[in-house]
Amino acid sequence: MASETSRIEAFSDGIFSIAATLLVLELKPPAAGQPFWQGILTQWPGFASFLLSFLFIGIMWINHHRLFTHVREADDVLMLANLVLLLGVVWIPYPTLLMAQSVAAGDIRDAAILYNGSYLMIGLLFNLLLFTCIKRGLVDREYADVRGIAIQYAFGHQRGPGVVLPLGPMQTIQAPRGGVPLARPA
Repeated sequence: MASETSRIEAFSDGIFSIAATLLVLELKPPAAGQPFWQGILTQWPGFASFLLSFLFIGIMWINHHRLFTHVREADDVLMLANLVLLLGVVWIPYPTLLMAQSVAAGDIRDAAILYNGSYLMIGLLFNLLLFTCIKRGLVDREYADVRGIAIQYAFGHQRGPGVVLPLGPMQTIQAPRGGVPLARPA
């Protein structure tokens, strides 16, 4: 089975590499006739978006790599969950481009919603991949045990606090154990 996970990892590494490379394609040389450094500086939103998204893709790759060091075997469900995650990763250059263009134009609200929503979806997809690996018994037992403890505390210990989720301009109210977080206008 090691060759199965090696192929998944190699394919995933390729997708992460391509997504990171696509980010740089939107960086353009300064306009002709414009002083070089002035032309570079006018493109700061593109460079900032590139750097931020490159770092995020790098962090996602590190997390993916660390997870797969614990995956001992693969099945079709794991491959599908991983493929859906990779779809999210390869999507990132598009909202990055829109974010850079929106910052340059001075109207970032909608682009920021799409950009942040894209990373929220990727976070959820990473959790789906982790959940798939643990629930299907595809990771080492020690790793699954540690993650079980982390999940228990994330959703509230019996005597500890419940889940608290920030909801933008809403104040969060701590949820009872097993309950849904409540919110009220700020």
